[in-house]
Amino acid sequence: LSLCVLPSHVGSFSLIHTHTHLQHSCDLYKDIVATILRVWARSLARKTSRGGPRSPHHSHCQFLVPQQKFCIWGSGLLCSHFSLRPPTPSTNRTRDRCVHSMAGQTETSAPGELFLYNEAFGYAAFEFSSGTSSSSSSSSLAASSGDQAVVCIGGLTDGLLSLRYLPQLAPALASLGWRVIQPVLRSSYSGWGYSTLTQDAEDIDLLLEHLFAKRGVQEVVLLGHSTGCQDAVKYMEVGKHRSSVRGVVLQAPVSDREALALTNQGSDEEFRKQLEKYSDMAKRLIAEGKGDEILPRAASLLMGPPHPISAYRFDSLAGRMTEDDYFSSDLSDSELKQRLGHIVVPVLFAISADDEYVPRSVDSQALGLRLAAATGSSALKRAEVMVIEHGGHALREPPGAAESFVARVQGFVCRLAHPDLPVLSWEVSAAQEIRRRASAAAAAAAAAAASAG
Repeated sequence: LSLCVLPSHVGSFSLIHTHTHLQHSCDLYKDIVATILRVWARSLARKTSRGGPRSPHHSHCQFLVPQQKFCIWGSGLLCSHFSLRPPTPSTNRTRDRCVHSMAGQTETSAPGELFLYNEAFGYAAFEFSSGTSSSSSSSSLAASSGDQAVVCIGGLTDGLLSLRYLPQLAPALASLGWRVIQPVLRSSYSGWGYSTLTQDAEDIDLLLEHLFAKRGVQEVVLLGHSTGCQDAVKYMEVGKHRSSVRGVVLQAPVSDREALALTNQGSDEEFRKQLEKYSDMAKRLIAEGKGDEILPRAASLLMGPPHPISAYRFDSLAGRMTEDDYFSSDLSDSELKQRLGHIVVPVLFAISADDEYVPRSVDSQALGLRLAAATGSSALKRAEVMVIEHGGHALREPPGAAESFVARVQGFVCRLAHPDLPVLSWEVSAAQEIRRRASAAAAAAAAAAASAG
């Protein structure tokens, strides 16, 4: 759900709202309405204290379909060129959380185009332009409108711009003729708890069909982050258009069930009891053909935020060798091959050595090599592994943490056109040095211009 309350005529407010594929709860609506009414009442009281018209007929809330540019967090209902800025989420899944204050931090924004890839259900996607400012127009989109695109799939609770490195990745790939597109899926935001990887694959099919038919795209690379990695792997197994996927990039492929213990904030004993309790409940409901039943709120809290979660999804995220269990470190080599062996296109595993959702006992480099070896791409020498020393799960900290990843993705898509090109050990550091010098030169030029003015 995305809300924007705007001051309107005397004593009234206009509420612009969108929905994330009807994924709301009554409690959420009650909180929202209560908040709006409090804001409205305070505003009306201030107007009253200053004197002015007080007709009750002018004191109301209007529910309007958005028809102009605005900042959106959720499923978009329009196609327009604008600058996209994510608000600070109030709650997030513990694995993909962003709970820090935005005060004193650089605003994340990106110019581009928001469009619907499914008119019937209002499913939206955002295409990043190659520009770097919100003033970029459709010409910047046209400049990068090649027939190849990197489709970026976020993780649990993610939505537009949750992957903070995408505004940096877009211009880097535009120089190679690649476009960057991020869709909102049914599982985005709070929908993760009652969606499945199979449903996500269906949404990706809808997106690709639209890109092929309406936006001039012919080939894609799937880039998954966190649970988006599971989506990418699943799509390569069941997707209708997987033959059009040239490569796969998996950034932060981690195990949900291993992450659960790391995000537990209570005692280990109580966590184990609760996990066993709701795992048994989920399995029982699935056995009774009630896998879509929603579990109690306490089960959701084991996963993170209090979003509704079905018996099937709980079991899939918490169970072993389930639909979501692709990257667990305790899977044998033969089990990993069962899960990943169908990937035969070039694949890049990008693993953070300091990923907060990977147990410290796990050797990131060794796990990455095992995952790569389990793919069908390995026999063709088309599986790559990079370990990012500092950056965490989402490559947000420290500043510049995503630079080596962006440079490696550049090299990865370049090698798709030239498969004989080697992976050079110095290319990442060279790219970082070029960017550092360019930033220093830009800063010096700005300082010179300021002093001259």
